[in-house]
Amino acid sequence: SLVSFDNNIFAKLLDPSLSTVDLRQKEKGKISVSKINTMLRNPDQTVDSHFLVEGELIKRKSVLERTE
Repeated sequence: SLVSFDNNIFAKLLDPSLSTVDLRQKEKGKISVSKINTMLRNPDQTVDSHFLVEGELIKRKSVLERTE
């Protein structure tokens, strides 16, 4: 089995299609812009530079089903 990250368009186009972890790029972008805005408006305020974004495993043909 093979899994990649970021769920880009090429994962779908490959043959076999590549399983991937969707890291929610839009959500990461929104959080980043919000943090940058906070830093610009309040330069003396400490902004937490760590945040978690929940990912989602998207199974495609590159992952074999387990058989026992």
